Amino acid sequence: MGGKANRILTSFRKTEVDQALYQRVKDRFDAYFVARKTKMYSRAQLNNRTQQPGESIDDFITDVHAIAQKCEYGD
Repeated sequence: MGGKANRILTSFRKTEVDQALYQRVKDRFDAYFVARKTKMYSRAQLNNRTQQPGESIDDFITDVHAIAQKCEYGD
């Protein structure tokens, strides 16, 4: 929703139950979108990764494997 909506929301008088429910929903949205963003970003990194001048093949392969683990492609 953005910062403006969050400021308006925090101005409401919420009960402890309301706040707990809001926090639970917010946490679930955060978990969904952060995980999704990380996976998509990692896949883009992997697809664009090339061996750099002066980079050893061992370092290149190690980095490719590290990026691939975050992609959630599976085996």
